[in-house]
Amino acid sequence: MFYKYIYLFLLFLSTYTKAQEQLYIHFNPQKGKIGNIYILEPSGIFVLNNRAKLQAVIIGNFNENEVVPIINDYKNNYIPLRFQVQNVQILSYQLYEINYPEKYATKGIEFRNYPISVNHYSLSYFDKYYDKEIVKGKIKSVGNIKLKYNKEYPLCI
Repeated sequence: MFYKYIYLFLLFLSTYTKAQEQLYIHFNPQKGKIGNIYILEPSGIFVLNNRAKLQAVIIGNFNENEVVPIINDYKNNYIPLRFQVQNVQILSYQLYEINYPEKYATKGIEFRNYPISVNHYSLSYFDKYYDKEIVKGKIKSVGNIKLKYNKEYPLCI
């Protein structure tokens, strides 16, 4: 129980340092605990679970009035594009462009199925030989938002 508060405190510290536009916390009254945490960023909505582990990224430039309807669409499966990058879902509310690496790109074969951009928002991955094994294949950045991983718990920093 005490660890949940530590994770939430760390999440608030990271959100304060980057001055995110909005932070939304979903409290699940049936379970009596926090369900998901949603962070609105210029590159989209980052969905974290109650342990501050990144679950999904809804790509797009949303204003604060659009967040709640889009979160409800995410829960009700109305968002058309979904694909998995390791344990993180990438979602796009309105898809108009998706690019994958070229056939002869220098990326490893295991990363060629991951898109490099969605709706003009670039996606990069930890795919270099010098990257630590624990982060290999994970999302490095979405647009201009870079992610750092602390063991199993990624925080947007």
